[in-house]
Amino acid sequence: MKEKKMLQREERVISADKATQLAVDFLKRYYSYVKPTKATKDNHMWIVEVDVGLFLTKIAKVYIDVNTARITEYNVPEAGELPGAKS
Repeated sequence: MKEKKMLQREERVISADKATQLAVDFLKRYYSYVKPTKATKDNHMWIVEVDVGLFLTKIAKVYIDVNTARITEYNVPEAGELPGAKS
């Protein structure tokens, strides 16, 4: 019996451009308008901010692990919710 080896795709994200491209590709699945605005690195995480609001600015935040290139979390404000507003 042959043993199948599972390939794990692990890739480091070393640039803001690569992190931004991953975030944009992910968000394009759900939004028709996607415009990257900012990418910052915090420890082992890229935080990419992308405007997904067609008529009003609506900033989505996508968190990408530097070591694995996996999206670990993302937040998109609800319609009418102001960025940074606390309920």
